[in-house]
Amino acid sequence: MSYCFNPYCQKPQNLTTEKFCLNCQTPLVLQNRYSALKIIGQGGMGRTFLVVDKKDKTRESYCVIKQLFSQTLAININSRQKATELFIAEAATLDKLGQHPQIPQLYDYFTENEYQYLVQEWIEGDNLIQVIKKEGIIQEKGLVQILKDLLPVLLFVHEYQIIHRDIKPENIIRRTDGTLVLVDFGAAKTFTEKALQQTGTIIGSPEYIAPEQLRGKATFSSDIYSLGVTCLYLLTEISPFDLYSDSEDNWIWRDYLVDKFISLELSTIIDKMIARATARRYQSIQKVLQDLNDRISYFPELVSFSQKKALEMLPTKPKELTLISQSGIDYTQLKDYLKAQKWQEANQITEKLLLKAAHQERKNWLERDDLKNLNCEDLYIIDRLWSYYSEERFGFSVQHSIWYNLEIKKYQYFGEQIGWYQEKKWLLIKHINFSLSAPKGHLPVLSWWFGHAIWGLKGLFSYIDTCKIEEFPKFNLQNIED
Repeated sequence: MSYCFNPYCQKPQNLTTEKFCLNCQTPLVLQNRYSALKIIGQGGMGRTFLVVDKKDKTRESYCVIKQLFSQTLAININSRQKATELFIAEAATLDKLGQHPQIPQLYDYFTENEYQYLVQEWIEGDNLIQVIKKEGIIQEKGLVQILKDLLPVLLFVHEYQIIHRDIKPENIIRRTDGTLVLVDFGAAKTFTEKALQQTGTIIGSPEYIAPEQLRGKATFSSDIYSLGVTCLYLLTEISPFDLYSDSEDNWIWRDYLVDKFISLELSTIIDKMIARATARRYQSIQKVLQDLNDRISYFPELVSFSQKKALEMLPTKPKELTLISQSGIDYTQLKDYLKAQKWQEANQITEKLLLKAAHQERKNWLERDDLKNLNCEDLYIIDRLWSYYSEERFGFSVQHSIWYNLEIKKYQYFGEQIGWYQEKKWLLIKHINFSLSAPKGHLPVLSWWFGHAIWGLKGLFSYIDTCKIEEFPKFNLQNIED
């Protein structure tokens, strides 16, 4: 069937063989290539169609077309010109955002018969409403994975100074491969300080939008609120309207967790995401991610979509260990120091190599966010050399194992076990034991994460989980010996 693009047509369905609507004579093909199959969404500002692109004669190629009413609703020439300017600006924004693999690409945009059209990638899969109906409410582990997948996408959007303004389960689609995609940027708005001081149009779905957005003053924090409220629905399958008590002026979502345990760590994060007062809510995606990574460490196997894509680019079972990584970094000097048991020199060169691998030589220290620039292969080579030449006594994977085997994960207990914390105080670097007589896991020591700043090592351990370097084959390094 072909669907008529005329919003006023009373009988829009036609046979695929027709070129013009039998009811209103409107052309059924846009730009001589796009034919609508059905409506998949509609609102006061426009409609969304699933269409087939007939340009490729060899196969059916599907995409999505959004038909916007803004120009036809304009009442005079000036407002029509403004509508056109906004349409072009929106297309430019969608083009930029579509660079992210979890946001639909913009293929084309045009005006035809006084209507504006955006052509975007068709995302095949179910939205989260449909997922819940098929599979049931989301458990805590699944919700943590959803947050880990979506928060980096929203961070990407915010970095372009864009507020989505309509985050809800229907606008999150799970592809057939499990990837989550954020769709429908029709309500998106560029954020400026001037816009913050002005009252704008109220856009969004009432169940999910933040209080300040209801007053036409959306901010980045408004998207965080909407994502948090989306989490409530995924946990309960109950309308957010029913999860808030007007009489108590408070969220009561915990009352609807039937036979379900949600950890204090996760519920605290959600509560801060959905705080109605903006001053008590998260102000940035970075802070939500930081709390998620710091407080919820009991699902170490969960990684974000971007981390998964990075891992796919690496050989999981390299045939042999090379001393020059794909990043072009030569680890021969580190090998020579370790082979000669010059542990202090090896420790110093390890710091320099890590800085080089993470592209932070000028800064001379690593922050946790810098780890995203570090290739898993470089981390693996450094760790493998340390563990091999120390006979599995030293290395990041050794430290990682000690940390995760602690019954109570406190940095002080970790420091005591590997010999960094003695007589109720942290050792100075000059007091480190650079010999094989040191406790297991004592080396290497990264000066910027040592002593009271040891908390930074947790980020490294998390990255080791992502890279899964402990699962790489334990090669005999005789093949690289002189």
